[in-house]
Amino acid sequence: MMPFVFAKCVLTKKARGFSLIELMISILIGLIILNGVIQIVVNSKRSFLDNQEVSQIQENARFAIDILSRELRMAGYFGCAPGSAGIFNIAPIVGASPMLVPTTTSGQPALLGINGYDGGDPAPGVFSGTDRFGQTDALIVRRTNPLSEGILGEGAVDSAVSTVKVAGGSDTLSNIKAGQPLILISPDCTRGLAFRATADATTAGTEKTITGLPKPGDASEALLGYFQAGSTLAELVSDAYYIGTSNVVENMPALMRKVLWVESGTLKTRSEELALGIADMQLAYGTLDSSKTMTYAKTSTDIANLKWDEVVVVQINLLMQSLKPVHDKPEPVTFLGASLPASRYLRQVVSATVRIRNQ
Repeated sequence: MMPFVFAKCVLTKKARGFSLIELMISILIGLIILNGVIQIVVNSKRSFLDNQEVSQIQENARFAIDILSRELRMAGYFGCAPGSAGIFNIAPIVGASPMLVPTTTSGQPALLGINGYDGGDPAPGVFSGTDRFGQTDALIVRRTNPLSEGILGEGAVDSAVSTVKVAGGSDTLSNIKAGQPLILISPDCTRGLAFRATADATTAGTEKTITGLPKPGDASEALLGYFQAGSTLAELVSDAYYIGTSNVVENMPALMRKVLWVESGTLKTRSEELALGIADMQLAYGTLDSSKTMTYAKTSTDIANLKWDEVVVVQINLLMQSLKPVHDKPEPVTFLGASLPASRYLRQVVSATVRIRNQ
């Protein structure tokens, strides 16, 4: 029988576990490190989102300034005709839409290349009370469409049947509908004849026939002799720009545009959303006095007395806004020297000065 051997197990210091205090210290150090990592992640995400909002502001600002500048440079472009002073027979388009022919300060209707409205000023028939956002300015630009032009051939103008025929020309002219406003420009670029199509354009071979010219006995018929071979027929365009409420993002201001379109012989308007995050638009219209000094009309009173055909420069000031709140608390906002209600949204002011080439 083998004897039992008892071995004594001795625990050394190296084999011992963590004490409670050591464990708590380890957890604390881990939490500190984890908190630092979380802060880095949160700050990185916040920085990314802030940069995203800044990029969005800059992108929308560039687009808005670009489209407004391009339209203003084209304001008053009626082919090669010498501005509104060379356009006659506007009676057929008077009353068709206030966007086409407003009444000037002299009380007479005129085909203007540009006219604007100060914040709060009414624009009957153009903007309803709920269209415009706050006290923002609005602008209407009129011109012909250079992408919708046709050149007349020999014997194209026939006052006896009130038609004009375009050989070749732009395909867009074939889409002219009854009620569409048009301008016929003489070959020597001295005169333009405004009228509205009385029927849809018809096409026979390469010729497009449009009706609506002054009829025999009309006062303007005697002037039709200016419009022979080489004359240009072009579509008249009128666009209104304003700040309205977005249809995409709830309660978000946006740059909007109203355009004319024809339905069943009647001119109507529809709104298009162009750029989000534009909280305000303020415009100033520059004219030159006899000493060649530039004077800007900014207030409602100045604008009411402005001669629009003398405007040569337009200053555009836009107050841009982020699409999401960025600041932790509302921050004060100043726009053109005026204090606006504090906001958590990121705001940025962009400006541009545009020369009107056709006035």
